[in-house]
Amino acid sequence: MLKEIPLVRKGKMVKIVFDNGSVHIVTVGLSEEDGVAGNVVRVKNITSNKIIYARVLSDSVVGIGF
Repeated sequence: MLKEIPLVRKGKMVKIVFDNGSVHIVTVGLSEEDGVAGNVVRVKNITSNKIIYARVLSDSVVGIGF
């Protein structure tokens, strides 16, 4: 059985990207759970200390608004 390797690891820093076409914002967060490409994971926004849900895009990169 093959298992996908998580691109985002619990407790590791990730880049949070918001892009809706006209606005592009990038900040950093702390992943609250492991995730493979396409998964939605909980991420703590370091700036606001709020938990958000974001989709895993690539290695240590998650996105919202996609």
